Amino acid sequence: MIKPQQLFRFLVIQTIIMMIGLTVTSLANSGQNTKAPSITKDVMDDEDKKLTPLILPYAFYTESFEFIVGVGGGATGFQDGQAGVYGTVFTTTNSTTGAFLLGTDTRVPLGRRLFVDSIITYGWYAEVRDYISGNPDFPDEEAGSNDSSPENYVTSSGYDSWAEFNFKYILPWGNAGSSGISTYKLDHGLLVSGATGGEFWNPLKSGISFIEFQPFYRYRTFEFPTDVSSGSTNGFEFGFVHDNRDYPQNPSTGSIQRLNVTSDFGWFGSESWTVIKGGASKYISLGETEKFRQRVIALNLWVSDNISEEVQYTDEGERHLHRAPAYLGSSLGGFYQLRGYPQYRFSDKVAIYYGAEFRLIPDWNPLGRISVLKFFDIDWIQLVGILEAGRVDSHLSADSFYKDLHWDIGLGIRIMARKVVLRIDGAASDEGFSMWAMAGQAF
Repeated sequence: MIKPQQLFRFLVIQTIIMMIGLTVTSLANSGQNTKAPSITKDVMDDEDKKLTPLILPYAFYTESFEFIVGVGGGATGFQDGQAGVYGTVFTTTNSTTGAFLLGTDTRVPLGRRLFVDSIITYGWYAEVRDYISGNPDFPDEEAGSNDSSPENYVTSSGYDSWAEFNFKYILPWGNAGSSGISTYKLDHGLLVSGATGGEFWNPLKSGISFIEFQPFYRYRTFEFPTDVSSGSTNGFEFGFVHDNRDYPQNPSTGSIQRLNVTSDFGWFGSESWTVIKGGASKYISLGETEKFRQRVIALNLWVSDNISEEVQYTDEGERHLHRAPAYLGSSLGGFYQLRGYPQYRFSDKVAIYYGAEFRLIPDWNPLGRISVLKFFDIDWIQLVGILEAGRVDSHLSADSFYKDLHWDIGLGIRIMARKVVLRIDGAASDEGFSMWAMAGQAF
């Protein structure tokens, strides 16, 4: 007979493997919250300690992919210790196959302050849901609009290839005045020295500021029972980020602001469009107690406007010209915003999002005491309460910020494994319940 302790350990191991598996199969979405390059060390580490590569097979079940089998891995500590590389290959019982390769904080030879994050993916997906026009059951409704039906989507199969290279130039002021690479010292996963902001807001004296320049390319095919089509987008994203958080991986104080302009110039047969996005997050520490090592309230505001979009009226209805695809435009739903809804459930010219999380790290960490999990170096478990609201709109107005908002509420479990935050979030909305796994905090 299996003992309760053995069953608990088995379930924990399978959950962690599922978290890692879901994370590596979702690498293409991990570039949303870029950070400045850094090195993270523990006070108990030897100065010359190197993190060993991690290679892990995984297997789990999801509704969209069915049974997934794959192998993922990664290593950090390259160059001056800040660079890393991660990847995975996988296949599923519904005939989906894919490969992802991710490089982080690679220093470019042109300068000590220029770094690049790179993502390259390729795969064939047997069942992809898109909230776009084409469902014959909804001829007079715009799919993905704020009041659209959750059943107004199309399902297709096809190839999907994606590449982006996010160049980051670390500006020589604030906490990055002497170096483009920050070093954080942790004690069992919590910051004890090396904070790069949080005490006051002054970009010239506190925090890290950097400029982003990101070329991107994506090509997709859409295979329907009676038709096959394809589409591509390519262009550049320009951005400015001021990160005044104490520890960006798991902030307890401070704030971050970012502004991005993304454009497809219509090269190589794609449609031109331009999107402006702005976001800000604030972190409030409530201190520690006898039972909790850390208590933090995290708040987020995000606004997106597809400024190039035009509406053309024809005998067949409305046509939206110069609109960005949902994954680059004004959309909500999925890994980061409105997690109680499917990926890119809502999309329009404008999107507004509000997020709040209550993050608790208890003093209790049973995972750190399980011998078979020592390899994962789990420093803490974090329990998270989630509350979100947002909407999309055909134009930006004062009403967009408070009328007809969609809401969800949820819970999350985060762990720090090998100095990387992994999360599983679940949220409920009026359209159902969704779960998401990803590396890094949601904001």
